[in-house]
Amino acid sequence: MIELGVLKETIRKFMEMLDDVGKEASLGRLGKQAKTDMIMYCLHLMSSDGRYTDDETALINHVFEEYDFTPASVKFFVEENGLSSGIFAGDVPPSLTACVALDNAVRQYEQNAMSLSHTLTGIYLELGKYVIASDGELDVRERDDIVGYVRMMADYVENNLEFSE
Repeated sequence: MIELGVLKETIRKFMEMLDDVGKEASLGRLGKQAKTDMIMYCLHLMSSDGRYTDDETALINHVFEEYDFTPASVKFFVEENGLSSGIFAGDVPPSLTACVALDNAVRQYEQNAMSLSHTLTGIYLELGKYVIASDGELDVRERDDIVGYVRMMADYVENNLEFSE
């Protein structure tokens, strides 16, 4: 795993870049959408073992500083928004859909451009590792959820990019 501070800074810079690209492409605040998607993913992973701990919420509050989640608020939000269900696990994050579209548009002009969609998928993998490790107890459901979600994202990228890495 990469160091948490490095991951946090990578997420911050990536969201800023997405906001800039989104403005240029008249797509709005893609960084804000990416942050929302990442938080929902983290909350989904937190629900995998049925426990919501102070360590898990402290991690999310540290990475996404403007939030102040508690185990009770996470549990309520997860239940109200169906984040513990298999339905969420099969939904492609809107920010990934946008990144794939941008990658396809940019690659028409610049073959060596950085892949936003691959970068975002990598961020999800690293962030997920921290979420499932944060409570000190790795549950098989947590592992299955992170692997399944990141695989779903990678499959979406592979099936929708018009170029290959």
